[in-house]
Amino acid sequence: MLNIRVGDTVAFKRSVAQKCSSEEVGKFRGVVTGIAGDWLFMEEATGRTRVMPIASMCRVAANGVILELV
Repeated sequence: MLNIRVGDTVAFKRSVAQKCSSEEVGKFRGVVTGIAGDWLFMEEATGRTRVMPIASMCRVAANGVILELV
């Protein structure tokens, strides 16, 4: 498992994105601003803050590639 840290860019895991019919979920990217227990606090490019479970997210490399162990 790839550890997610504050400052990392994250995206929804492929399994989560495939369950949703919204294309927006697959394109979502956020920067981790905090971690509390099993929850990630993220900020989108628009400035909106979201809170999601760590289990539904994975890291994104600087070149945009999703880093997920499958």
